[in-house]
Amino acid sequence: MTLPGILALEGVELDYRIEDHLIPVLRGVDLVLDEGEFLLVQGALGAGKSALMNVLAGLEAPSRGRILLGGIAVSGFESGAARRIFESFVGFFAPWFRLDARGRLTDLIRDLPHAPRLDPERVFGLLGLDPGDDRPFGSLDARGRRRVDCARVLLRGPRLLIADLAAPPWGSAPELEVLGRIHDELGISVIATAEGDCSLE
Repeated sequence: MTLPGILALEGVELDYRIEDHLIPVLRGVDLVLDEGEFLLVQGALGAGKSALMNVLAGLEAPSRGRILLGGIAVSGFESGAARRIFESFVGFFAPWFRLDARGRLTDLIRDLPHAPRLDPERVFGLLGLDPGDDRPFGSLDARGRRRVDCARVLLRGPRLLIADLAAPPWGSAPELEVLGRIHDELGISVIATAEGDCSLE
């Protein structure tokens, strides 16, 4: 029997092994996220938020339990098949940059697939980016680079956006508001982390 929703976790657990010690990180996580839903995961430093996001994004395999995307169980697949399913569903970004510092936004636009799943002008507008900005990414401040990286992820047209914002510079209300606009205007399901007690207006 499959669980409803675009994403479901059933009894998911994650252990880290450090030398001879097994460190429990996640224990018995059950979760169902419906299409178009926004979920904010909050907690103190070290609570396991980033570990959960890594599992949801397919970057780490759970030690136990199962994950379903669109009703398809992916946690038991061989890694290549699971990776293809994750990539077709999930867009992921975290507080570290994957952009080539020498690249430019104009290059990102030029290198888009012929038919991007989302309208680039709409994505750039939501993120407050100027499509004509020809500065290299390395000259942008941290927030500017994060927004460009978010645009890169969104232009793949994911059905589920996973945003690990638990560390600066994205762990602040203005950036959560950006995610709120993405969720509201593009209809994408979103899971985000944040430190402390934040809220979406």
